[in-house]
Amino acid sequence: MAVPVDEAGISETNVYKERNGAKSMDETRRTTINDFLAQLGLPPGDPSNFHRALTHSSYAYEAGTADNERLEFLGDAVVGLAIGAALFQMYPNVNEGALAKMRASIISATSLGAQAARLGFGQYLLLGKSEAQSGGRERQSILADAFEAFVGAVYLTYGWDTAHHWLIDQFQTALQEASKGQGDFKTELQEILQSRGKGVPEYRLLRQTGPDHDRQFTVGAYVTGSLSGTGMGKSKKKAGQEAAKAVLGKLGEDS
Repeated sequence: MAVPVDEAGISETNVYKERNGAKSMDETRRTTINDFLAQLGLPPGDPSNFHRALTHSSYAYEAGTADNERLEFLGDAVVGLAIGAALFQMYPNVNEGALAKMRASIISATSLGAQAARLGFGQYLLLGKSEAQSGGRERQSILADAFEAFVGAVYLTYGWDTAHHWLIDQFQTALQEASKGQGDFKTELQEILQSRGKGVPEYRLLRQTGPDHDRQFTVGAYVTGSLSGTGMGKSKKKAGQEAAKAVLGKLGEDS
């Protein structure tokens, strides 16, 4: 994939080099970044974008160079699309609201910061003196921003396919475990109804059958006073969850 070119015909990489001249990157830094790319399973490439991705604003201010914030903006979009598309394909029966929660959890600042720390981003960051002395290399927000900027650099350097595959590799476990904790249908239903101005659902026990050791409960979920779904279970709690799930299914059909 070609690096985007602006109206003046200057690529993102060349703008960076022109702004920073000889100070942009020495051979030691170039070698260090190439080694880091190899460590992360990425092919050799022009390290200029990665040098910028690992340049924090505190260092940029002191050195009079460009920081990683524009690449962070780009990487945020790439991460969101890659993870969103993966969830869409992996969980065909999960509704939009649950998918959004799963994606938000996977790409939260906490999650991205943890990924960056696991991959050793901290030691490659360029930080201002004060930021470095105050523990910036381990700071979650800085690591999360650097991770997004790095992804932006991967996209610019290698294109969508490489960026997408690399991200999926990093988040494979998180993607596979994303559905855990998504079974609280009552909470999900309440959030959706409140967002639509329909208040809080009410749950009523409609009937219970069977002997004491094998009771079966039927619970109804009422929305704005009307019975909107029913559920059955071995406990009132389970039956209530099933009733909420039934209402969510109807809402999905109507949307």
